[in-house]
Amino acid sequence: MKRMIRMAILVAALGAMVVILPGCGPLYVDEVVYVEDAPPPARHEVRTVRPGPRHVWVPGRWRYGGRAKRYVWVPGLWRPIRHPHHKHWVPGHWRRSPRGHRWVRGRWR
Repeated sequence: MKRMIRMAILVAALGAMVVILPGCGPLYVDEVVYVEDAPPPARHEVRTVRPGPRHVWVPGRWRYGGRAKRYVWVPGLWRPIRHPHHKHWVPGHWRRSPRGHRWVRGRWR
């Protein structure tokens, strides 16, 4: 009986985390940052071996930020397809605007 109560509490706590966490702090908020200088050209990457048929390659990108406020290379990776309708990954990109360059997130299509 005690084990069932503990399991129910655990399930309730995990459910609450799913509801609460997406609205918390900077981990889940896309802050729009405008950068005056354009990012460097993309680096050439060698793809590793595909881990499985339900994985899609997400190319590396330049991320702006950190303490130094500069561009930092984020290497590409294999991302699992989590939904049957997700067939193609549209990579994120830097877009020029009158305010500067801003990052447009990648998305599934």
